[in-house]
Amino acid sequence: MKKIITVFCGRVRQQTDGSWRSVGYEDFNGPSVSPGSRARVEAAAIMYKKNPEAIVATFGGGEKFLNNRHTKLTLAKIAKQELVSLGVPSRAIASENLSCNTYQQLLAMAKMATQRQANELYIVSSKYHLSRIRAMTVHLDEIREELKDKKLHLVSAEDVLLENAPSKWQREIEQAYLRPEMKVVIDSENKGTAQIIAGTYRFDKVTRGAREKFYDASK
Repeated sequence: MKKIITVFCGRVRQQTDGSWRSVGYEDFNGPSVSPGSRARVEAAAIMYKKNPEAIVATFGGGEKFLNNRHTKLTLAKIAKQELVSLGVPSRAIASENLSCNTYQQLLAMAKMATQRQANELYIVSSKYHLSRIRAMTVHLDEIREELKDKKLHLVSAEDVLLENAPSKWQREIEQAYLRPEMKVVIDSENKGTAQIIAGTYRFDKVTRGAREKFYDASK
């Protein structure tokens, strides 16, 4: 059974030396910041080392601020660089460089799985993000159809890190989830989940109108 360990990339931040990194739990700036995006990458690296036969796939195109700086980087490429630095071989990583939100990432993941004949998918994301992902896979007809023949696992990055590296992550994760900013993030995710279930979630025309373009096989 072919496996793909998927990383749904969140947000990135530019360093003083000009390089980019996935945001950590310290990078709170409202609900759109996806705090703990770096944790998703580190959790995926741990999972790969336990499943070296798997493919690790990173999903996420270029954010506006990346494009405005005339860089060819994407969220997926930045996450790939981080995975390599954590010991995941470059040959084991596929990057999808077009999707720009969770809905598109799910469609891109399904398409990649079909193209690579993978039937077991592990979605690694932040704990606060998983309920909205689950709602999309259950309540959105087009995504449910794309994934109907796939075995899907939703994996909390925090749980993986706490199980495998508690001395490094426990205090940081606990403190992050106590912050009032995290409550804003969680409330926003819960609101989105409820809207998806109720059928009132607002998608723009670009998000719901295109189903074919969200897979780019570039490495």
